[in-house]
Amino acid sequence: MTPLLIVYMILVGVAGTAAIIYLLRMLGIVQERRLVRLQKREALVPVDTDSPVDDAAQQVVDRGIESIEKQTTVVRRLLIPSVCLMIIVAIGTPFLPSVPGTMISVVVAALTVIGGIAARPTIENAICGLVISLSKLINIGDTVLVEGHYGTVEDITVTHTAIKVWDWRRYVVPNSKMLDSTFVNYSLFDEYLWVHVEFWVSFAADLDVVRTTAIEAAARSDHYVDYEEPRFWVMEMGKEGIRCWVAAWADSPSDGWSLANDVRTELIGTLRRKGIETHCHHHAVTGESPLGAVAARER
Repeated sequence: MTPLLIVYMILVGVAGTAAIIYLLRMLGIVQERRLVRLQKREALVPVDTDSPVDDAAQQVVDRGIESIEKQTTVVRRLLIPSVCLMIIVAIGTPFLPSVPGTMISVVVAALTVIGGIAARPTIENAICGLVISLSKLINIGDTVLVEGHYGTVEDITVTHTAIKVWDWRRYVVPNSKMLDSTFVNYSLFDEYLWVHVEFWVSFAADLDVVRTTAIEAAARSDHYVDYEEPRFWVMEMGKEGIRCWVAAWADSPSDGWSLANDVRTELIGTLRRKGIETHCHHHAVTGESPLGAVAARER
């Protein structure tokens, strides 16, 4: 063994050790940030409800802390052997010319079959889980909408992400699918929500009255936050009538859910009391043909 080869092996060992120390330090920093973010989260349920659990929000926090610590432990256990394996490969590279080519081909082929076919889903989901955890685009406690399922992220394991849907069902998504899918994160940078409610009124309705009614309906909700006055827009004039929107601020996705419900309920009752029709078509069953009705109107 030449002195140059000895120096090379020492350098590889030192570099590998430094890499392990650095990666473990960064892993600890990421874990601490995720724990702090979870513990500072105020809204941890998609819909406010009196749950059968004494403290549902604290349960989410406890489960999230356990999940983060478990995931960090798994990543740490995978990280150290992986780096050590890379160090061994790097150290053994100069000795490859002395190894028969047939043996190398057999070993590489066997590893390819095992890693590419048998363990591919597990390896793929594990890598995607690590990417999800480090990307900060989705975290435990976030309120999300994934493939039509509205809920909070309850757990991110090495292979799967569990979402607690608003009706307490668990929607489990493989991490590889989660990374490839498009989803809405209501808690990514903040939890404020500008909630809008859409409704229709007939062309005969007085829009000034409709505007006042809609704005008052939003302002009367206990879940409305007065960062600014509720806003009203006419979005469309269609065959069905006039499509309207009213929008107001809420402090969290769960408050936004309740705010939208309050606005709809108030609008239905108030518009009905004021005689404002919410649809322009009203059909009456008579014995007269449509052509006869048209002729009668023309006369």
